[in-house]
Order: sequence, then C-alpha cells, then structure tokens
Amino acid sequence: MAYKRISPIPVIEGGTGIQSATAYAPICGGTTTTGAFQSASTGFSNSGYVFTSNGSSALPDWQATSGGSGSWVLVSEQDASASSLIAFTSIGSYTNYILLLNKIGINTNTAQLQIQVSDDNGSSYVTTGYETGMIWTAYNSATQNNVNSASAFVITGPATNGADYGSGEILLSDVNGGTNVPVLVSGTVSYLNTTMASARMGGRSSASAGSITAFKVFPSSGNFDGNLRLYGIAN
Repeated sequence: MAYKRISPIPVIEGGTGIQSATAYAPICGGTTTTGAFQSASTGFSNSGYVFTSNGSSALPDWQATSGGSGSWVLVSEQDASASSLIAFTSIGSYTNYILLLNKIGINTNTAQLQIQVSDDNGSSYVTTGYETGMIWTAYNSATQNNVNSASAFVITGPATNGADYGSGEILLSDVNGGTNVPVLVSGTVSYLNTTMASARMGGRSSASAGSITAFKVFPSSGNFDGNLRLYGIAN
C-alpha cells in the first residue's frame, strides 16, 4: 500500500504546518492550538528593538524600547516657520513633560513666547487663572526685569527688533492631575536679545476643568521660528 506524505506536516501530526520561516526570527504558535506556526518578524530588521508582547491574541513584534521610569519618550516634534502658534494635541497620559526649544526666533519687537493649556484637545484654550512670573537678565547688566501674567505662561524675555535666537527647556508638571490640580510650569531659556540674556520662569494654571490634553506655544504678537520637541517622562 502506498503512503502519501503530507507536506508540510500539520501541527496535529507533530509538525509545524509551514514550509518556510523568516531567517533568525522567533517562531510562535498559530492562531489556534493546532494552527500553523508563525514567524514573529514585524520590526525584526531594526537593530536594538526589543521583543514585545501585544497580548494573548496577537503575535509579539519588535519595538523601540521606551526605557524605564524617568526616561524621556518623544511625543511630538514640530518646526515653527513664520508661525503664529504651534499646537501640541493628543499629548498622552504622562504626568510630566519636557518641552525643548531650539533656535527660537521672534519676529516682533518686545513680543514674548507664551504657553496656554487646553483640556479639550485644543478646541479651546484656558486664557485666565494663570499665576506666572518670569525674570530675565542681560549678560552685561545686574538689573533683573520682571514680567507677570494671568493669561498665559510667559517663557521668554522680550524680543528686540525680531533678533531673538534662543534655546532652552520647559518642564510641565502634574499635567494629568485632574480637576483642580494646578499645572506647574518652570524652565530656563537663554537667547540673543540686543545682548545675550537668560530668562527663568515659573507658574501654575489651576483654571482647567480636568486633565490637560493639549497646549499651544505662541508669541504675544507676530510670528516665530524654531524647533520644538515635546517629551513625556515615563512614570
């Protein structure tokens, strides 16, 4: 009696149910207990990626590591080019964020860069209830200039004839604290005014009805240029 060989040998007969697999990729079970084996190869060619579970009903895949607690995770990067504002929406559920500013230029004399927060993902922005102060000092002066605002976080000193060229970092804390939990903002920005200057700011906004889902960066008048990167700090 002739014997017909089944190829590939099914799992129920002790085989894999497949004729080939991705070289070097891990082999996983099938979609059922007797289903053909599968290669876990999504993202596999990216050196340094880690093998990550996607739950009990999906193949694991290879993903960039997000690091442990305290690591910075890039949320969004945007470039301003003669922009009236840059909005960061759907920012996620991190408690704390870092906003990095690079090569920021403001094109209107005496204008200052500001931040307003939103709890409806940018449909509207909170314009009252801020308690924010900023001190800036020129390198060749002992005089400290104070700026206060109740309508926005002020994060730079005033531009001089549109000649600003600044960089710095801003920390946004307790962003997802919920109703009546103030968002705290602090940071330092160094920039070219008529001379080199630095600004230190801090403040809070307790006017939000809930967690912050978006915020915008904008000059008090005119437009601005530069690169902005938002990072979430892993809990």
